[in-house]
Amino acid sequence: MKTKPVVSCGKTTLGQMAALLDKCDLVVTNDGGPLHMAVALKKKIVAIFGPVDEKVYGPYPQAGRYITVTSNVRCRPCYKNFKYGKCDTLDCLKNIKPADVINAVEKLMGS
Repeated sequence: MKTKPVVSCGKTTLGQMAALLDKCDLVVTNDGGPLHMAVALKKKIVAIFGPVDEKVYGPYPQAGRYITVTSNVRCRPCYKNFKYGKCDTLDCLKNIKPADVINAVEKLMGS
């Protein structure tokens, strides 16, 4: 990266978050609100999904600007009907390696 990443968790209003996202070339985020804000802003996105099904919760439309990073565990996705499955290990998140995210970033950025 040429510039230091911005970690804005809990430090912005929704409007400030949208303005911040609008300045980004690429957004790395989980499967929450900032993901959908970045989609609306037509940003390149690497979205990390643990127990939530990326085919259900998004990013849409699949326009070649988004890569979802998941792990291949048998119990995934377990988030259904707005409830999480019973899980003590969170392997769906722990098995996602930093290299998986970096590879997705490099692919979207054309490195």
